[in-house]
Order: sequence, then C-alpha cells, then structure tokens
Amino acid sequence: MGRTKEARAHGRPARWIVGLALVLPFIGCTERSDRSGTSDASDGVPVAQPTGEVSGGGSEDRASGVDTGSDLYVVDPATGAIEPVLVRPGRQEDPERSPDGEWLVYQSVVPGGVDQIMLLEDDGTERRLTSVRGGATDPTWSPDGTQIAFAARWGNRADTDIFVMDVDGGHPRRLAGTARNDRHPDWSPEGSRIVFHSRYQAWHGILPRGEIWVVSVRDGGLTHLDLSTPFWGGYWNGADPAWSPDGRWIAYTRLAGSTINGMSPYAPLWLMRADGTGQRSVHRWSKRWGDCEVEASWSPDGSSIAYVGAGDSATRIWIVDVRTRAFDSISTPAPVADLDWGTEGILVRMGEGPLERHLPIRCA
Repeated sequence: MGRTKEARAHGRPARWIVGLALVLPFIGCTERSDRSGTSDASDGVPVAQPTGEVSGGGSEDRASGVDTGSDLYVVDPATGAIEPVLVRPGRQEDPERSPDGEWLVYQSVVPGGVDQIMLLEDDGTERRLTSVRGGATDPTWSPDGTQIAFAARWGNRADTDIFVMDVDGGHPRRLAGTARNDRHPDWSPEGSRIVFHSRYQAWHGILPRGEIWVVSVRDGGLTHLDLSTPFWGGYWNGADPAWSPDGRWIAYTRLAGSTINGMSPYAPLWLMRADGTGQRSVHRWSKRWGDCEVEASWSPDGSSIAYVGAGDSATRIWIVDVRTRAFDSISTPAPVADLDWGTEGILVRMGEGPLERHLPIRCA
C-alpha cells in the first residue's frame, strides 16, 4: 500500500481558482424571462435559464429552503493541498471543468428542492442552464467544449434519460433512454459516443441490476456492454463508467449480484475495453469484502485512476496506478464524492451528507 497524504488547505491555487475563491461566496442567481426562443419550463423540457452576475445577498435568497453542507474544492493529488472553488449555502455537486479550463459546470439544488445544471464562467458569472420539473443531474462536457450531456427526469416520467444541450442551455435533445434510470454519462475522447449506466429500482431488498450502455451522439444508436459474468449469488452489475483519455478503456464499479441485509458486500473498481471485452480488476484480487470503490476519474495522462472508497466513510481519495496497481491515498477533512481529475487537480464535492445518495448501491 502506498503512502497516505493528509489534505491541507494551502498551496498555490491555479489562476482561475484564485478569482473564484475571492468572489464566489457573494455570487447569487437571478432569472429573467426575456430570452427569446426558450420554452416554458412547465412542459418539463430542459430550457436555458440565463442569469446575470449578482453581488451580495443573492445566495441567501437562492438557498432558502435548500439543504446545506456540500461545496466544491480542488485537491492537489501530489501534495493533498485543498483550495475552495465554490463555497456558499446550499449543495453544489458533480463539478467538471470545461476542456479549456475556463468554465465550470455543476448541479445545485434550487428552490423547490430539485437539482438543476449550473454554469460558472471564469469571471464569476453563474448561469442556470436547465429548468426541468423532475430535476437535471450529472453534467459532463463534450471534448470540444461545445455541448453538455446530462441526465434528466422530464415530463411525467419516473426514470431519468440522457440528454445533450449546447453550453448556453440551448437546443436540448433527448439522446438516449432505457426502461430504467439512466445516469452518469461520460463522453468518449473523440466526442462521438457517450457511455452511461442504467439500473432497475430495488425490489424487496434485491439489488437492482445495473447495466452499462454506449450511445452514438450522431444517431442515438445504443450498444449494450455485456457484464453478465455469473458468480455466487447472481450476475455482475456495473455503474459509474468513465472513459480513459486515450479512449481504449472504461473504468467502472463492478457491483455484486446480491446483497446481505440489503447492502452490497463489495463493489470493486474494474476496467474493460471500449467494446466491453477484456474485463479485469484494477486490483490484484477480483473482490475484497467491504470494498466499495466508486466515482472513478482518470488522470489527464491516463496513467492513474482516482476513486472514493465508500467503505471508509468517503473521507479519503484513493489513487491507483493502472499499470503497476500500486495505491496511494489522500485523507480529506470531510466526505468527498463526484471526482473530476483535471490538469489543475481533482475537483470534488466535499461536505456532510450521505454518500449513498449518489450511489447505485448501499455499501456494507
């Protein structure tokens, strides 16, 4: 096992984070109805919600009635130093930098209690990109920075589907949907495909079956990646897929096919080729009791994967070298989730609140 680094709140932050750290606590969100071409949010279809920059006081109004406790930070994987990115009342989650590093997309709970997709520009301007009656989550940038994929529960549907929209929230379209909850989209490096997971709801304590799909961005064609390798208690399931920077591999959490007292006994991190073949554990073992490894995010050079070990209260970021399988870890002062490893560090959601709310499983 590699060394453990203690996370420290110091270190020289990147240029764009300096400006954000100074201005973000005072940024709020206002909405205008003067944008031409946007549809009424009541129909449940995602629409752009242009917002302007607000200084002072706005965040309290926006957070009224919204639960608190999670903010966005960047963690230096080499030193463990932590810098704030977005700290204010309310919940900020699922951050991801734009490919040029200038903008940040994330989700946040808005009045009414549902998540919507938000955009933070490099000058501190915040824009709300969606207004979906059932909520919008899991935003992720296209490699060319022109589109954002996300999951949304729209209309009267009970499950979520995968959508794509322009970076200003315009031209939203439903890209893919199965009969289950479709979540956690991730673009292939060349931008032609998106991988995501779908799952059945739990029923009478039985672990819901998780599946991993790839969809063509051009025509919406779906490809199912076969994870049906039988083992004791059922079949393997998959969740939280993440494409490697070179496009050759997909990292994913491999779920046990049965539960013990309603909880998964283990959920190790695995790899497979982009076509679903060559499935293997990132460990030297295929499973270990109590290991629940989630939120996989590749390093920019593709040599390592960061993930959260849900079994250790999620107060640690684990990093595994894909080639050598050597491990390192960073201890954090609060639970972390929603990892996004970029050139300036690992973006995370940090704060109080159950990690299981984000997971397709409950870990033993």
